[in-house]
Amino acid sequence: MSGAARATGKEIQQRIQVSSFDCMCRLVEVNMGIAVLPEGVIQPYLAAGRVQKVELKDASAKRQLVMIVRDSDSLAFTTRTLIDHLRASAAASTG
Repeated sequence: MSGAARATGKEIQQRIQVSSFDCMCRLVEVNMGIAVLPEGVIQPYLAAGRVQKVELKDASAKRQLVMIVRDSDSLAFTTRTLIDHLRASAAASTG
């Protein structure tokens, strides 16, 4: 996020750093700031009505994910099949 902000000539004013998503949610819950989090993390807080979400839809909100393996030649057939499926799904979603 800091890199994306700098690319637009802005800087993020980060005053607190916490060790977990739960800590971030609790700080937001008591009105001590905002947080950028994966949606799955905030579901219990949303369901309880303790926080609200604002979806980020610009290009800087997209993340590149990677898979790592120790030795791709030694993977089980089912694991290779899963990886192939994830690659195909990713390629289809990007156009």
